[in-house]
Amino acid sequence: MTRLTRLMRAILAAATASAAAPALAAPGQPAAAPAMSAVHGDPGCLPRASDGAGAEPSREALRAAGTKVVGEMMAGIPLAKPTTGPTGERAAPEIGAISMDAAFANLWARCGLTRRERSFVTLGILMALRANSELEYHFRIARNNGLTKREIDEAIYQASGYAGFPAAANASAVYGDVLKADGAAGK
Repeated sequence: MTRLTRLMRAILAAATASAAAPALAAPGQPAAAPAMSAVHGDPGCLPRASDGAGAEPSREALRAAGTKVVGEMMAGIPLAKPTTGPTGERAAPEIGAISMDAAFANLWARCGLTRRERSFVTLGILMALRANSELEYHFRIARNNGLTKREIDEAIYQASGYAGFPAAANASAVYGDVLKADGAAGK
């Protein structure tokens, strides 16, 4: 099992720990899975065939759901301006559309996990990757999705054991910068 897999499992376990604990199984017997509603996730998540919806949603429905998710999760979060070259051409001009389809429409709008739970998993992955610019956004998104400062601090501590101290220290520095910038902005 890779460090990233262990980190993701640990963070997801912490994210779902607030749910009722299942009854303990008899020694040598598998534990029963916790009861879930037919479609677990946030209100308005877009059910897939794997959720019992019968068919996969259309590309248009996925794009609309992704656009809705971005609007809700990114509320109040300033976006970076597109990068341009010396003659004014945009660098990777299609990255926004790819991000909308790949991340927001196909992942964040899914049922199965709440946005809060997805934020825990995403933070763990980004911490392990030391993806600073994405971490900066996702620390803010995590707060918009209901994570507290204490929970984000705990995710950083958890990362130290699974992604390594340098990755956790890096995440702590990025989160400190976010808190400082948001504090100065009155957020």
